[in-house]
Amino acid sequence: IAQYKGDSILYNDYIEKEKALNEKYAKYDYISSVIDNAKTYNDYAEYLYSQAKYDASLAYYDKAIEINNTLAQKDNKYYASIGSILLQKGDAHLFTKQYDKAIETYNKVIELESKVNEENKEIYREDVAGALFFIGDAERAKENYKKALSYYDKAEKEYTTMSQKGKDVYQSFGELNMS
Repeated sequence: IAQYKGDSILYNDYIEKEKALNEKYAKYDYISSVIDNAKTYNDYAEYLYSQAKYDASLAYYDKAIEINNTLAQKDNKYYASIGSILLQKGDAHLFTKQYDKAIETYNKVIELESKVNEENKEIYREDVAGALFFIGDAERAKENYKKALSYYDKAEKEYTTMSQKGKDVYQSFGELNMS
């Protein structure tokens, strides 16, 4: 009977551990699928954007942002993704001549910098520099030339204070966009 009880306890331990692992993997699968959905929405928004369907892209950027906001509540690494998506969304507003909405969206990119985790901060500064530059473009389009120059100066200062790693990343993105 002692052997049987011992085997029963071991078996129950095994069952409990297996249940815990299954729950862990189920959560992982769910999170993985949520991340895939966010990426799918963002990819489709970028596709629409590339086809000059800027207004249509906005809804898909919003869905990707919404999902990433949910993920960011548990892990702040997703704030960098939100900022990058917001930058793209701001560009869509800029191309549709919704300058005030573009400025509002770019300002959200800048505001998010404080929430971005340390691991992504240096690279995120590229998004901040881009947001400042594009606010300058929006202000120029609104014929607010002094404001535009001010934002262009801020963008240049942000860029010049980036570490070499950040500058290399910034430049490599520029090279990718040029090809």
